[in-house]
Amino acid sequence: MTNTNLSDDNEQARLTELYALRILDTLPEADFDYLTEIASQICGTPLSLISFIDGDRQWVKSQKGMVATEIPRELAICAHTIVSDDGLFIVSDTHKDPRFASNPLGIGEPHIGFYAGVSLITDSGYAVGTLCIIDHKPKELTEAQKSALRALAKQAVSLFELKRKRLEIQQINTQLRNMTSEMQQFAYVAAHDLKSPCNNILALAELLKDNQDPLPESALELVEHISIAANTLRSLIDNTLKNSMAAQDADVQKVNFSLAEFWRELKSTVSPPSDIEIQCSPENHELLAPKALLMQILLNLVTNAIKYNDKEKGIIRVRFSTDKEFYRFAIEDNGRGISEVHLEKIFDLFHTLEVTDRFNNKGTGIGLNTVRKLVDKLGGTITVSSKEKVGSVFTLIIPR
Repeated sequence: MTNTNLSDDNEQARLTELYALRILDTLPEADFDYLTEIASQICGTPLSLISFIDGDRQWVKSQKGMVATEIPRELAICAHTIVSDDGLFIVSDTHKDPRFASNPLGIGEPHIGFYAGVSLITDSGYAVGTLCIIDHKPKELTEAQKSALRALAKQAVSLFELKRKRLEIQQINTQLRNMTSEMQQFAYVAAHDLKSPCNNILALAELLKDNQDPLPESALELVEHISIAANTLRSLIDNTLKNSMAAQDADVQKVNFSLAEFWRELKSTVSPPSDIEIQCSPENHELLAPKALLMQILLNLVTNAIKYNDKEKGIIRVRFSTDKEFYRFAIEDNGRGISEVHLEKIFDLFHTLEVTDRFNNKGTGIGLNTVRKLVDKLGGTITVSSKEKVGSVFTLIIPR
């Protein structure tokens, strides 16, 4: 038999590429079977294979007319194909070819009298297998049939390269999920551990302010700054805790509820100040949706609308509409509005408007990021439009 082995380095690289495909010893697949069927039909042969050349065997992924799924590599004619110069290897009459006249696969089953194979070459340039056709008697192929075989081989390569990319994407997604989970857990633990010293700072500040021996005015002012900073830090910690657990703790179970009941609970929970009016869609609907999660999202948006409303009479309109596919909520306010500089980043973690709210507190840049996480959990979208000194509209769309 003719030597069909590559140099040690090239063979090792080729096998590494083959194993990276993770295709050896997998189950038959219709997409590959279609190609072997077409190859036999076009070339008029009873047998056709898509196979891969392992270190010591030829393993068959798809076949027409053949029972064996493995052939020793030293007997495999396909082993000659992967080292051929132009990727197309044809033996018109195996019985007259000294390389194959004594091959058991020609003398006995499957009685190979004619062979034509095309190398399956990966995007990295390695010939990992072949698409071949076999007949029991000598045969010649037309140029059109040769071109068709090359085209079918390219399609086979496209199939397993696509499978490889899908596997790579799955691995990346798994790694990202693991990293996200680890970061969420880290954020939760870190924020939880920070709460105790933060509370101690606040308690000490209050003790200093309530000291029986009054502190100088300048010292009291410093203590007040410490209290404000500690309160801001505590708010940041609390919001970080909520954000780190928001997506994984979100209750996405759908329940039936009325819109009118939902509006009543929203207003009662928010309990707006006297100078803020919340107007909700007057018509009633029966919804089937994750009520608790929706309430969490809308409470955050409405509360934000209240905090950043600077009008003498603040108005927040919460509108609802629906069709066969989606529920739509729009939260519109007549507050300060958001500048274009901030609009694109408004949902980014820790992005703030760099202003204080009506209670003289600065935002943490966590609330709206949490909202987006919850909306993503629902498979929905949230967008914002705004005009400075006029107001903003947050639009939430979720699938029914």
